Amino acid sequence: MKTICIVDSNKDNARLLKEILTFRGYHVTINDNGKNAYDLIVKEQPDLILTEIHIPGMNGYKVTRKIKRNPQTSHIPVVAVTACAFRGDRKKVMRAGFDEYISKPINTLELPKVIERLIGPSYGHYRLEMGTAGLMCQSVERTPINPDYGHNPTTTGNS
Repeated sequence: MKTICIVDSNKDNARLLKEILTFRGYHVTINDNGKNAYDLIVKEQPDLILTEIHIPGMNGYKVTRKIKRNPQTSHIPVVAVTACAFRGDRKKVMRAGFDEYISKPINTLELPKVIERLIGPSYGHYRLEMGTAGLMCQSVERTPINPDYGHNPTTTGNS
């Protein structure tokens, strides 16, 4: 399972990101401090980092510079997820070493596409697509089925 590290001091934003990503099959860790997040990133080597720019301890620009300068972490994609959405902010973020930029409020349909473009789908991920017969759920990767999960015809549902 692929791991995504979220660095955001706003607990509501971090929780929303986590819900979106765990629903799509990613393992998610959350940190609300840039310095602590950097130390954890070096230790745990997540597959991708989503970080706000304005975080305590060490801002997102500094965290990203340290990640990209460290040979142990330079390969990890870093995405700025920020409310900085003024003209020129995207260029500034990309010049600072981020691999991608997502502005807040988060587009919940675009976020997974950005992540898949950078690290691919997670194990067990399903994609909803609109087909000619309506909404379809398409398996992107096969996952083993747990026979103990789901409907048990011997129970009535009254537990």
